[in-house]
Amino acid sequence: MGLFDNVNCKYKLPDIDISGTSLTKEELQEENYQTKDFDSSMISYTFNEDGTVTYETYESYEWVDDDTAFLGGYSKGVNLQHITVKDDHVIRFYSSINKNQDENDYWIEWKALIINGVISSITLEKLEKDSNATRKENEKLWKEEALERNVYMNSFKYKYLMKFVEKGRRRIGRFLISITSFCIKSLHVVNSFIYKLL
Repeated sequence: MGLFDNVNCKYKLPDIDISGTSLTKEELQEENYQTKDFDSSMISYTFNEDGTVTYETYESYEWVDDDTAFLGGYSKGVNLQHITVKDDHVIRFYSSINKNQDENDYWIEWKALIINGVISSITLEKLEKDSNATRKENEKLWKEEALERNVYMNSFKYKYLMKFVEKGRRRIGRFLISITSFCIKSLHVVNSFIYKLL
C-alpha cells in the first residue's frame, strides 16, 4: 500500500448524484481522504474554505521516554506550523467509505486542480459501490481474535511472565537503536574526513 498524505477538505465539494447510495453530502464533505500526489510522507493537508491549501509540519521533534511504548519511547513534534502551498498541482484524493448499516461500501475519488496554491476546481473522478459482506465477516473474525488476545493479556502467564520478557525486548531494541545511531554518526564523521582528504 505504501505511504500517503491525508487530505481534510473544508473547500465545498461539488454536488454530485448520490441517489441509489446511502451516502450523504455531509458525509462526503467530512470524510478523511488520502492522496499520493503530494510527497507521500504522512503529512496532513487542508483544502481550506477560501481555496488555499496548507499542510501541517513540526518545527522540530523530541524523544519522550515511555516504558509502555514499543521501543521504550516515541518521537513527539514541537511547535506545529501550518504552511501554505504555493505551487501548481493536480491532486487525486480518495477514500473507502465503509457502511455497516447496508450491504455496500463505497470508493470515491476526486481530482483537484491547484494553481499557485489555490484550488481552481474539484471534479468527481470515480464513485463505485461494492458488497461489504466479506469485510464484515473479516471484521467479525478480527474482533474474536482481539477478544482472545485480551484474555491472554489478562492471564497469569502474560501478567507475571511474558510482560517482563517484552519489557526486556524493548530495552534491547532501544540499546540496538542507540548502537546503530552511534555507528551511523561515526561513519558520517569518517566519511567527511575522507572527503576532505580527497
